[in-house]
Amino acid sequence: CGEAICLEQAAGRYVQAGCYTTAELAVTPCNAVLTSWNCDTPRGTACEVQIRIFARGFWSRWMSYGKWSPFIRRQSVQNPVADSDNASLDGGTVHIKSPGGAEAVQLRIYLYSDDTQATPTVRLLAASVRPVQWQRNDGDAIQQRLLPCPAYTQNLRNPRFVGKISDAIAVTMLMNRWGEDLLPEEVAHTCYDFSAGANRSFTAALAGCYGYECFLRYADLAFLKKEVKSGFACAAAVHYAPDAETALEKNLPLVEGAPCAAQRHILVVRGFETDENGTEFVLVNDSRSATDDTAVRRYTL
Repeated sequence: CGEAICLEQAAGRYVQAGCYTTAELAVTPCNAVLTSWNCDTPRGTACEVQIRIFARGFWSRWMSYGKWSPFIRRQSVQNPVADSDNASLDGGTVHIKSPGGAEAVQLRIYLYSDDTQATPTVRLLAASVRPVQWQRNDGDAIQQRLLPCPAYTQNLRNPRFVGKISDAIAVTMLMNRWGEDLLPEEVAHTCYDFSAGANRSFTAALAGCYGYECFLRYADLAFLKKEVKSGFACAAAVHYAPDAETALEKNLPLVEGAPCAAQRHILVVRGFETDENGTEFVLVNDSRSATDDTAVRRYTL
């Protein structure tokens, strides 16, 4: 299928299943891995990504993310963990237990079809690692860069999704800035993980269904600034407390002006600016805010 991966055809019909396996990919010693895929999966088709890691001289077992399609009841797989395992897959993130980290990863993706006239098409299969020794770079200060991006609060959406929708609402903002007209509930329902709830890999895959290149990545501030300077707003995973007392009580970083305390939250970074005193700020759309208007915020970087 050109630069994409699809099922083979025989006598004008697609076979019902196939598998693509990457080479064994050497990586900087890492203690966590994020995996992403962008696929077109018409009705009657699905894909399933699996990963294994190499650590302490041994390959782990293959761990599955579960079958993916916007047209099925998606459920991440509860991969059993043994004491001897070097890695575990939990909530879409592979955690490496070996102190020295993993030295290699390998991905494979299964393609399934119940319709001989339809095939899944895989356009992206990616992994991002978090290095054990990571020299993060803050990058140069940006005087002012602001990207237009619609802002939504999750507090005024369908009550079923309140508190569970930050992944989906962030990717809705990112897609709608390019001209889509999507409701956060629509996106949340289509990428919801019926086993674990929010699933970042599923959320990125949903954006891929609309034709966007969307992936998860461990990144430092320098990379984030580069993306924004290039015109790309980003969803960022954060945790914070709005005041010193809550920060101490819950062991969270203090972000003055934050709307609440958040242990696991996704917001949209849409810009940076620096004031006359040299203080850097990050411009965000924070869906934990009370209203759409107050979701447009500026935090000290």
